[in-house]
Amino acid sequence: MPQPNSSLKRKRSPSTRDEADDKPAETGPLCCEQKRVDSANDSGSDPQKQPPRLTRSALRELQHQIAQATPPPSSLTRRKKPSRARRGSLDPQALSRFARHGGPDLRDIISYPNLDMPPKKRGRPAKNGAGPASSDRTPSSRTSRTSPYEAEYKQALIDNQIYPPDYNFVDRPTPAPPDNQDEVMERLDRARPSLSPEVFGEDEYLKFRKTVAACHEETLVSMDLTRYLEGEVELQQRRCGNVPFGNITPLTDPEVTHAKPDLYYGAAPELVPVQMRTALSNIVEPTTDNSRPVAPNMFLEYKGKDGSTSVAELQAVHYGAIGARAIHALENYGLASPVFDGNVKAISVYFYNGFMRFYGTYVLPPTPAKPDRPVFVTAHLTGFDSAGRARSCREGLSAYRNALEWTLEVRTAAINTARTRFSLPPEPPLNRQTSAESDSTDELARAMPPPKRRG
Repeated sequence: MPQPNSSLKRKRSPSTRDEADDKPAETGPLCCEQKRVDSANDSGSDPQKQPPRLTRSALRELQHQIAQATPPPSSLTRRKKPSRARRGSLDPQALSRFARHGGPDLRDIISYPNLDMPPKKRGRPAKNGAGPASSDRTPSSRTSRTSPYEAEYKQALIDNQIYPPDYNFVDRPTPAPPDNQDEVMERLDRARPSLSPEVFGEDEYLKFRKTVAACHEETLVSMDLTRYLEGEVELQQRRCGNVPFGNITPLTDPEVTHAKPDLYYGAAPELVPVQMRTALSNIVEPTTDNSRPVAPNMFLEYKGKDGSTSVAELQAVHYGAIGARAIHALENYGLASPVFDGNVKAISVYFYNGFMRFYGTYVLPPTPAKPDRPVFVTAHLTGFDSAGRARSCREGLSAYRNALEWTLEVRTAAINTARTRFSLPPEPPLNRQTSAESDSTDELARAMPPPKRRG
């Protein structure tokens, strides 16, 4: 059996081998490992330097730096390799063996992508939405914001006095529930005759379940689902969604990713005077687009079947703190010192495959440890399995529509309070007669007396 020509074995030229032996390695995992050891030694000598925490984004950045620092094989070296395969001097078996091992190295072709880079980094925007990855970006720009999908996100909220529901306080007494919690829960539980069994029966319930099943991904939240949630309620407010809150002052330091609720409800910008909007812009205006809602205090976060309820809850906590801060700022506009009444200012809801959870956020005075930061506490209000059975579905949809109306009333009262201090007449009362539901049975629901307060 003919043997393949020994000249096919790839050899490095003596000059290339000597240069490689004499020159210390500057790239590769071992070098990076040594750099990490040196960094650890430096941090030990300097108490101000702390080793970076191994978050997912930090590990991705390290992998990216390794890939960028590793040069492709030199085209000069490849030219010195034997080229007898192209002259036909190989027998078929040797040629087949050569092909099975990948054939010739073609990575020096112009415009060939660097496949050592993780796929999610090629041509994809960075995690903070700042644009595609580039070699001139610093590691700090990639890891400056913590995502809700990282373990540090929850702790970042807690460190900045934004507390999730049922949090176990260890450094201070547990805050009392919000003063108006019973009032809010009674309002959410109020029945709406337009969602009675006679009007919203089994047929509508099955249609609702099919709509939920169709929205299997967060990006597929359709207007059909929004129609079920909002019903025929006259919002008398603006709705927007899927827009990063990039204009407001961050609530955390270090900063987490911008809030980006699937839906949020706020006031029409013209209801807040221009001078007031300018003074409170970084609190009540979530985006730089002046046409979008201001002072939002009602939020919805949707998760598909593959979503995470723990992530959804933390996002709802963040949204609620943003909304409560906006309402609190309007209520205290023009005052020398703020007043903290302990009432729920904002409601955030997460919807996970039919499960609905309602949270209320209230604001407490700053603590001596952080005198410049108010305390935002999230209270669990209620929850429903709207896809479990028709009765739970009717209760969940009623609670959502009632929350829309209640947050609108709170927002309108805060704006009117600010306008009064600004020496402007308040906005006229809500005209419910112009509601699209004025001829429906929901108008009767508003006239019904509220149920008795829980004991």
